[in-house]
Amino acid sequence: MSMGFGMGGFDLIFSIFPFLFITVFVIVIGTFIVTAVRGVVTWSKNNASPRLTVEALVTSKRTEFRRHRGGKGGARGRLSFQGTRYLGFQRD
Repeated sequence: MSMGFGMGGFDLIFSIFPFLFITVFVIVIGTFIVTAVRGVVTWSKNNASPRLTVEALVTSKRTEFRRHRGGKGGARGRLSFQGTRYLGFQRD
């Protein structure tokens, strides 16, 4: 009693496998290339940005800052950054 899955099923799998393998390979390599290019672009923009130091208030224990506009609590100080690159924080 045959269920219809003879050797023809294996032929279909072996004919589709190269296409699937190449597709996954291209997606993985493409993702790697896109991530690398985005990193280089961000690095370049940061290097071209001016170094700024502004009054800041630490709003949590994480590295989240906002420019000082008065208010309560938190550590006050001077935040230095260049583009998206954190350079330092000095408490007042």
